[in-house]
Order: sequence, then structure tokens, then C-alpha cells
Amino acid sequence: MTVRCRTKKRWAAPCVPAGLERRRETPDETKAVAKTTLHRLLSRRDIPLREKTLWRMLYETAARAAEILALNTEVLAPHRRTH
Repeated sequence: MTVRCRTKKRWAAPCVPAGLERRRETPDETKAVAKTTLHRLLSRRDIPLREKTLWRMLYETAARAAEILALNTEVLAPHRRTH
């Protein structure tokens, strides 16, 4: 890549030490939840709305749980505020 940057594109390229080895990739064993399974979970009446909303937002946005939980929900629907 550094040779291509210098010769083809004439970009300044970082100098990488010659003895540097590439890190090994760790296989990701995470399995995606099927959309039908998610719909079945979201249609259950014994699961609180907060949990259903969290699952839906995680599935639809691919965001991290901490990012979704940190959202200020008051700005999402200001017309529904009760106070």
C-alpha cells in the first residue's frame, strides 16, 4: 500500500517498519438474530415496552447497547412529554 501511495497517487505514505507483523484476526462467532425471531419476541405481551424498544433499535441501527441506552428519549418525541 505504501508503494502504491508513493508511485501511483504520489501521496506521502507512512513509513512502516520492515519487521512488523500483521495482527491475527480473531474469528467472530456472533450470530445475527433472524428477523422472524425478532418479530416473534416483539409481539409477546410479557416483555416490557422498554425492552422491546431497545431490541428494535439495536436491530435496526446496529448501534451498541451503551449508545442506545445513553440516548435522551425526551428529544426523540418532545410532543409526548408529560411534564
